[in-house]
Amino acid sequence: LDLHGSAGIEKVWYSAVEYERQAGVELVTNRLAMTARLGGGVVIMHLPTAPVDASEAAPFWERVHRSFDALAPAARATGVRVAIENCGRGNLATIARVLADLRVAPALMAMTIRRRPLACESLPGQTSPSAARAGFALRQPAARELPSR
Repeated sequence: LDLHGSAGIEKVWYSAVEYERQAGVELVTNRLAMTARLGGGVVIMHLPTAPVDASEAAPFWERVHRSFDALAPAARATGVRVAIENCGRGNLATIARVLADLRVAPALMAMTIRRRPLACESLPGQTSPSAARAGFALRQPAARELPSR
């Protein structure tokens, strides 16, 4: 059983508004605990494509790193991994950087690839070189998780 780590109104773990970011981290922490209680092993999270402009990119990455640093103790305590799912064109480069820059243990992270070529980029059945070097797991969705088209 895997659950999505939700985001909600004023609860976005990567938000530029600090109280929203903190509330988002609390929500994802709750989802880690819920997943563990239900016997699951992965919370799936969406991450927007990183800004290109340096003045926006630096604060974005700082927020992402702070949020993952805050989530790491809950992931360790529950034994539930966080999987980052690609969810838009250009998003795989953002995910690759998260995996390469990550300051939490690789055992706490995974990557989910959705094969929706019109909506998302996809990798050819393996982890990116930077993710593989770092020892991160690639989680391919089961057939039941794939969109029906």
